[in-house]
Amino acid sequence: MDMPTPEGMIPTRDVSNRETLARIAQVLGCSVECFFEPSDAVYSKDAARLIQTWLAIRSPKARNAVFAFACEMLRADKGKSTRAAG
Repeated sequence: MDMPTPEGMIPTRDVSNRETLARIAQVLGCSVECFFEPSDAVYSKDAARLIQTWLAIRSPKARNAVFAFACEMLRADKGKSTRAAG
């Protein structure tokens, strides 16, 4: 799925790779270190698609809705793993 990069995320010549990565992490609300966690190929492909989709959503209201949904899914997933362990 090819999507254009939002204008605010297009790096300029004077921006280092680390600064660009920091800006992406800030937009996604995560730390830079999360990009360096080991993962398998499927996870990386899914993560890339998720980031592209997130960046394509221009409406702050829509992004908030997607983020709220993701948080609920995480809570439900953590609840399942807690119940399974107990």
